[in-house]
Amino acid sequence: MITVKLEGMEEALAVFDPKVVRQAARAGIDRATKSGRTIVSKEITDVWNVKKKDVDPRIKLTAPRMDDLKGVIEVGGKGMSLSYFGARQIMGATVRSRVGQNLKTGKVTRGMRSAGPLPQGVVVQVLKGKDTALLRNAFLSKVTAGRSGSHIGVYRRLTGKRLPIEEKNVISIASMVNRPEVINRVVDRIIERWNVEFPRQLDYFMSKRGR
Repeated sequence: MITVKLEGMEEALAVFDPKVVRQAARAGIDRATKSGRTIVSKEITDVWNVKKKDVDPRIKLTAPRMDDLKGVIEVGGKGMSLSYFGARQIMGATVRSRVGQNLKTGKVTRGMRSAGPLPQGVVVQVLKGKDTALLRNAFLSKVTAGRSGSHIGVYRRLTGKRLPIEEKNVISIASMVNRPEVINRVVDRIIERWNVEFPRQLDYFMSKRGR
């Protein structure tokens, strides 16, 4: 867990009404943590071949309260399915891919054929700008997993029989972020936004009180 100490509040408490300072601090922390979440999302999608709309729900925010001036950015620790990394299942003349939480099946295009013999299995690209990887004998499937609902995953059979199967995941969102250069950029953005927002919010709440 990374803790960011934000400066300026103690000095403000010595000069202004504590209630006004806490209101300004809550608003400033809220905006700073939201800005930090934006950087987390960007750092992931700049490197990993995943879409922002699939990453953002896995980055949770806890907003500060008047009695607890703390904002929290929490990133998911569960591995993301390979289905989110541009996975396509090639089956003879057809291609299956994930669209939202549904599977779409289409025909192999002429452009795909012109690139050479088509591999059979699931093709994924985990990192942007890197080569794709082929998982032979893998397939895309939509399954229902109890209370977590249905989701689409990349699966492989563990034996020659239909069952059992295992889902292929890659590293978690938390692991994607847990690099010093990424953490430093997130912390820098939080501090930068706080230094702008706290004085601005303090002015706003002071002027509101004076009306």
